[in-house]
Amino acid sequence: MWFRLSLVVFLSVTVFSRSTEAIFNINLNSVRSAFTATDCGGRNAALRFNSVSVTPQPIAMPGTIRIAVNVEIVRNISQTMSAEITVSRRVDFGFLGHTWFDVTPPCPPGQQCRTDMCSIINNTVQSQGCPAEVIGNGFTCTCPPTMGSYVTRSDLPLLVEIRERDLPHQIIRDLIRGTYKIRASMYDGSGSSVGCFEARFGLVPGPNRPNP
Repeated sequence: MWFRLSLVVFLSVTVFSRSTEAIFNINLNSVRSAFTATDCGGRNAALRFNSVSVTPQPIAMPGTIRIAVNVEIVRNISQTMSAEITVSRRVDFGFLGHTWFDVTPPCPPGQQCRTDMCSIINNTVQSQGCPAEVIGNGFTCTCPPTMGSYVTRSDLPLLVEIRERDLPHQIIRDLIRGTYKIRASMYDGSGSSVGCFEARFGLVPGPNRPNP
């Protein structure tokens, strides 16, 4: 139910934007290729994002995303780690400039808008094991992660595979082209803020590939 509601909201925003694009010369699908990432957690954050980079740029979906990170955890994170994520899409107005339109899916009814990252990681590791590139970089799949520095090797990026079946419908795949901004605010088990990360990137539809 929640997924269907999110899909309806996304499609409504896209259809409305497409209609206004035709009338007012608004460009929803401009793609800014460069990936930029910033730490928005402040000096007291436990989780510090020194640098994050991805390839390819723009990101293709479906496809494989390669991620290089330089992250520090300066104190232990208690109990678990959750993230509150907002997603915005860039809308260009020609010579008038641009704005960001909120396309964050609505929260499930009666639930907080936070995703339990440790539950996702622990369930994935339990079913699929810890990814080879994580182990090869000297990291662990423990969540919450322990205090220390996490820097990927230049020849061993972290991999995220977005498969064709991960995209809900062909129409979503066709409408995905554009420039996006994601902000992830992270919290420990007590609800205290432990870090914040913001990224801007372009998305384009990747090639059709058969699902494994």
